[in-house]
Amino acid sequence: MSYPWPDILDEFIEHLARLWREDPSRRAVWHAIQSTPATRATAAATEKEMLEIIAEVMRPLARGASYEERMSLAGLLVHTVSSLLNYAVRDIGSGPEYDEAFESIVEEIKRMLVSYLFSVATA
Repeated sequence: MSYPWPDILDEFIEHLARLWREDPSRRAVWHAIQSTPATRATAAATEKEMLEIIAEVMRPLARGASYEERMSLAGLLVHTVSSLLNYAVRDIGSGPEYDEAFESIVEEIKRMLVSYLFSVATA
């Protein structure tokens, strides 16, 4: 059974949002691995498996795109979501009173990426 890509994207973003919100150490690790060329290279090797999965999911969406182009799109998605989730938690506290503000930003992230991927699909 295959799921429509907007549903897959929604689940992917929800999963990352939960990790970012519930475990601040994940954000700290993300920032740490982006800090030097050596740590970025190590992260890139680890990240490759996830990007390959996303690139494969994107195959029907980006029909004319090569493997390399889909890997690039997958990297763009992962890094965009991570950056925007950093924005979402930047000035938001950790209590339940902040959940609505966080969820609002997560919904905007989804809207932005779905719109972007629709443009990829119709290009």
